[in-house]
Amino acid sequence: MFELVENLPGRAGRVAATLSHCVAGDRWCNGGYGNEVILDHGNGYFTRYAHLAHIGGGPGATLPAQVGPGDVIGVMGSTGNSYGAHLHFAVHRDDGNGRWDGGEQDKPVDPFGWTGVQPDPWAQSEDGAASRWLWLHRPNVEMFVFGSQGATLADLAGAIAVTLPPGALSGQVRLELAPGSPAGLPQDAQRSLGRAFWLRVLDWYAPGAQTGTDALAAQLDQAMTARPLALALDYADADTRRLDMTRAIVQRWDEASQTWLPLPTSVDERTRTVTAEANQLGHFDLQAPLRCPPTRWSQTTATMPPPISAPSTMRCSAGCSIRRMTRTGCALTHRQEKRAACASTTSPRACASPPRSMGWTA
Repeated sequence: MFELVENLPGRAGRVAATLSHCVAGDRWCNGGYGNEVILDHGNGYFTRYAHLAHIGGGPGATLPAQVGPGDVIGVMGSTGNSYGAHLHFAVHRDDGNGRWDGGEQDKPVDPFGWTGVQPDPWAQSEDGAASRWLWLHRPNVEMFVFGSQGATLADLAGAIAVTLPPGALSGQVRLELAPGSPAGLPQDAQRSLGRAFWLRVLDWYAPGAQTGTDALAAQLDQAMTARPLALALDYADADTRRLDMTRAIVQRWDEASQTWLPLPTSVDERTRTVTAEANQLGHFDLQAPLRCPPTRWSQTTATMPPPISAPSTMRCSAGCSIRRMTRTGCALTHRQEKRAACASTTSPRACASPPRSMGWTA
């Protein structure tokens, strides 16, 4: 069941391509993308909207040659290689001929641009192109801060707040808070909640402060060890469907090891706020694991689950939704969850108890 949300108006564009004959369950229809709409924005970029249930406002609908802000171009669905209703949104750069030739020729780009210290990996990959900031508005927030007084920076949406405590830095500092995409893929079955952001110092005016990037970073890290930053991230119910927020954690990206490092984190489910402390600047992300454990039919497994006679969604007593799976498949999921629960408990009785009976609903 989905909630009706307000339409967000987008930039006008010419309809470059559509596909509308895919049905749910035919995973490799249209190469896995299912029903989709491709818009040409006339500036060298295409936007892609895939896995749609229908194009336009419903079954049998068509689109005009040109669409503008507020026009309905499709209904979110789960056609193609999809494991649940969602929108596959992508931005592609035209290869120069002015027409949509598919993702192989018109390469995907990151619309948030590249902000890392290392060279842009999209530009170096044969499957990508150089990424630049493509949104109409920049959400970056800059602030001049007197280190002796401290300050709090918040993003424009009010979902991210970073507090620099008084005395953490000396002199005057110009800080930047920049929401964006995660610096790396989540690890250990974690999922990003869309709260990734970059925090960095643009200028630091203090006696003895050095201007070199490495030297500046080293001085900042040393200065904030005694007075760490306080991070506060808000989330909504729509961000956390199927996620276990009791195990949510704020992570910091470590460029040297190319991994996420967990920070001391607290979760207040009543106020829907996650707080953490950090003694270094850098790239941060809020992540949480799925409530239901991964099954053997994960996307990384080549073998797909056997279909049942009629498409339906089965639920076992563990509460995990499995689409188009056999009873054996869901029973396996239940046992995996039980083993995971036993591994995390100190009570031997929890592991020795007999398995629960399976309750099925279609």
